[in-house]
Amino acid sequence: LNAHWNVTSLLPTPSIVVTGYDPVTEVIEVDVTITNSYSLDAFDVRLIIFTDATGNRLMNADNWIGLYDIPGGWPINPFRAYAEEEMYHVFEGLTEHTCDLSIHIPGGNASITFAIDASYPGNCEEPYTIRWSKQLDKLKDETGSSALIKAWVVDHQSDITSVELNCVEITGETLVPFFAAPDSSWEMDLVNATGAAEGEYPGWIIAKSEESTSVALYEPVTIQVYPAGDYPYDPTVVGGYDPLSYGAINVCLQGDFAYVADGWGDDAIIKIVNISDPAKPIPMGSVNRIPGEYHLLAINEIKVQGDYVYALATVWNDGFEFWELIVIDVSDPWNPVLVGECRVDSYNYYTFEIKGDLIYMGGMYDIIIIDVYFPTNPEINGEIENVQAQDMDIQGDYLYAINFNRLFTIDISVPYFPQVVSEYIVGYGDFLPDGVAVDGDYAFLVQWEHRYRVLNISDPENPYEVAGGIDIGGRSVDLAGDYAYVAGYDNGMKIVDISIPSDPVLSSTFESMSAVDVQVTGNNVFLADLSGGLRIIDVTNPASPSQTGLLKKAHPQNVDINDDFAYVAEGEYGYTILDISNNESLQMVVSFDTLDTRDIVVRDDIAYIIGRMQPGEEYFKVIDFSDPFNPVELGTIVHGGPLESLLVDGDYAYVCVRDEGLKIIDIRLPLSPFRVYSVDLPDARKVTIDGDYAYVAAFEDGLYVINISDPTNPQISGSVLTDFKARDVAIQGDYAYVADNYSGLTVVNISIPDDPQYITSTYIDSVNAGRVSVS
Repeated sequence: LNAHWNVTSLLPTPSIVVTGYDPVTEVIEVDVTITNSYSLDAFDVRLIIFTDATGNRLMNADNWIGLYDIPGGWPINPFRAYAEEEMYHVFEGLTEHTCDLSIHIPGGNASITFAIDASYPGNCEEPYTIRWSKQLDKLKDETGSSALIKAWVVDHQSDITSVELNCVEITGETLVPFFAAPDSSWEMDLVNATGAAEGEYPGWIIAKSEESTSVALYEPVTIQVYPAGDYPYDPTVVGGYDPLSYGAINVCLQGDFAYVADGWGDDAIIKIVNISDPAKPIPMGSVNRIPGEYHLLAINEIKVQGDYVYALATVWNDGFEFWELIVIDVSDPWNPVLVGECRVDSYNYYTFEIKGDLIYMGGMYDIIIIDVYFPTNPEINGEIENVQAQDMDIQGDYLYAINFNRLFTIDISVPYFPQVVSEYIVGYGDFLPDGVAVDGDYAFLVQWEHRYRVLNISDPENPYEVAGGIDIGGRSVDLAGDYAYVAGYDNGMKIVDISIPSDPVLSSTFESMSAVDVQVTGNNVFLADLSGGLRIIDVTNPASPSQTGLLKKAHPQNVDINDDFAYVAEGEYGYTILDISNNESLQMVVSFDTLDTRDIVVRDDIAYIIGRMQPGEEYFKVIDFSDPFNPVELGTIVHGGPLESLLVDGDYAYVCVRDEGLKIIDIRLPLSPFRVYSVDLPDARKVTIDGDYAYVAAFEDGLYVINISDPTNPQISGSVLTDFKARDVAIQGDYAYVADNYSGLTVVNISIPDDPQYITSTYIDSVNAGRVSVS
């Protein structure tokens, strides 16, 4: 194609820096820098690694193309795109870009053939990217089974002519076409024409455009074929019913009906849905408000037995809020009626189970027994003292209840004389089960962090553990080499040797209060700890992990960039300095516990910070960061506050103070900053400077324009009310753009600063506009 140029021989030899090598996978990691030594701008520059007979192959390719194929080699070679972050993928003249490459070099054969391809004078003509969304349906191992699959294709010229699938083992044809879909994707109803058996089948998606019939873009795909039949691992949504959209809390089933606890507060409701045709559920009757003072506030759990639904509910009655067991007659599903109630004296009852005419309701202190022989008159008729229950299950003559780290087994064969026959400790503080289910000879106990225990209960008086023990379950896992790194919430991070997958061995534990997510890169693990923040852990020796950095649990308020560093204001957690010189390897330099830090602006080595010292006392600080590890406070001004935002312009800092207006601070002498003037405004939130004017978003008072040609004597030039509450303002040309909360974006003409004029507002659906930027 005329648009393509092989520029390999025209450019300086690429700079190659080896960053790692894995002798097991034989994959080398390198950073490759390409330099454009000409003043010409090129487009879609791609480094193409030729896949060859020795096994050399680019592992982290963007896509595969048909350019510069090796005779006798694979018909497709992978490429890595450069300058992808630039608009139109332009590789400007006299610039350079770096990409990280992962290259498979079996046998240590480092002789790799490559080419550098550029498009000129415009973008390449063929499609540039294929995004494979995988299968949207399950393709079964039956001849004629079908499944919807989709792909998205990016083409600079938007002239795609064909997208096709090559997977002969399933389709029986060399190429099967996709068809353009209304959502700009390409889709196909893939048919298992060959009766392909269960398993994974490799294939290719091939895309061409009007101008690229001789060059195609390829994307490798894997299509999964599943066994036919109704399997638990292959659930399919066949119908749905969303009557109120408040949030289903609990559901129970009986016959053709589902009984749903939905919502809370004044919206709490028990709804009956006919599910005789699961694809077409039909809403029927419901129970919420009852005539008079009685209505539901929350439904915690519901169960159905015969013609009655029983619910553990919070209710409002006679001006008081309390907990009850309520009984609803559902014999007529169109007109359910509340027929009975039994007030529970104590709060904190969580769950209940039914056996015959008795309900066992478990709570924080005990289990109470409620007789529902007469559903219209339920009565408390017994108690199992000193047995707490967060969840329960009944099997035969035994009630199993869990609370904290105990499993209680209770003989209920004599209804009004329950006997605790065993109390088994299932953990020693490290396992607090939330749920229990009993099946045959086993009780399964689970905790919300996905840990578990399995107990043998064949002898209810002597349960014993058969699986679980020192568990390694958790919230998140990442793998690297022979190790699995598991975030186990309050169990910390577990490092597990999986070199023998059938026999994983716990290598070590890194203590952490609330480990919820983990990612591994190189010898570093990044551990998200809800209580402690982002922990950076060196795992060069997996048996002895050590923390090397900590980004505290943060609620970043604002960030400012200065050279290779990011300065992050983190509210009550102080501030943090990050080294961003390599955006692929963010490094924390240092983090400081200071008073509440709300905003930070850095100029050269000086940082200007606003925050709170204590209620009613807020600060403006000047800090020298020339040595990031040893910041030096130069000067402070104390305000009444609350301080909302900070802007530094030239020799002055402009601070918005919610109740006091705009403060202008002279910062020419960092050791002794001083306030030169205050502009009294009702409510100052954000300020921007344009020439001799400051524009202040003043919340309910709209937009103020202030003449600051003489910062020691600022004057209010004009103001204009916006539709709602001005929270931020940006200036471009003769217009001010205001983030106006519920009103969205408000535009003000400021061509005459002394007389700003409201023009229009644009409502943004479901958005409360708080910040605005113009480009």
